[in-house]
Order: sequence, then structure tokens, then C-alpha cells
Amino acid sequence: MVGGSAAAARFGGDAWLPLIALAITGGSAASLVFGLAESARRHSDLATQHKRLEAEILAAGENSPTEAELPRWSARCAEIEAGEPDALFVLTQLCEERLNLANGTPEKSPTVGPVKRLLAQYFSFSPRPNPSNKQPA
Repeated sequence: MVGGSAAAARFGGDAWLPLIALAITGGSAASLVFGLAESARRHSDLATQHKRLEAEILAAGENSPTEAELPRWSARCAEIEAGEPDALFVLTQLCEERLNLANGTPEKSPTVGPVKRLLAQYFSFSPRPNPSNKQPA
């Protein structure tokens, strides 16, 4: 990135240098704040663990699951899921919105504001209680 920035600065002249420096600083700061590399590595590790479990289940053959295998596989799955990050609640709502739209029932979709919509992939907003889902006393 630095080499490409230096080439762009040379091509664009000195006027572009502050903008390129700002872009590099902003990108580095965002990477540190959001932990993008760590998050990607954790996701890759979790996907690998799930694939290994799936391979073990498929290798067991067609006479599976036995009474001994099922609890062991369920426990392994729970161990893997314990290492997963918390669900991004608003992102889940946006997925729900897409499903409802595809199913022709957009009126069932939760309302998500523009700021939360923009930041849904980066921050976990806590769910707000829905008054229409209250259980009778």
C-alpha cells in the first residue's frame, strides 16, 4: 500500500500527498479500531473447525448417528460455537428484512434506522424490546 501511495504521489504531484497520507492513516486506524485482521482470522479458524466436524460426521457413514456419536458431535459443535463472537443483532434484522421481502411479506420486517443500517456490520447494537411481543401476564 505504501509503495502504491508513493507512486500515486509522484504521479499526482505534491497536491495529492496530504490526501494519500490521510487515506493511509485512516485505513490503519480503522484496521486497529475494528480489528479486521483478527476478526478475519477468527472467522477462518471457526470455519475450519466446523468443516472438520462435518468431515468427521460424513466419514461415519450411513449407519450414523449412533447413540454414542450424536452427543459427542453435539458437544463438539457447542465447543466451536462457544468461540464465536456475539451475534450482530441489527445485521440479523437486516437479513430478516431481506428474507421477508423475498417472501413477499415486507410488512413483517423490523424497522432499522439509517445510522444503524450503515454501522450494522461493525457494531453490535443491543436489541430493543418490542412492545408487540409482550407476553400476557
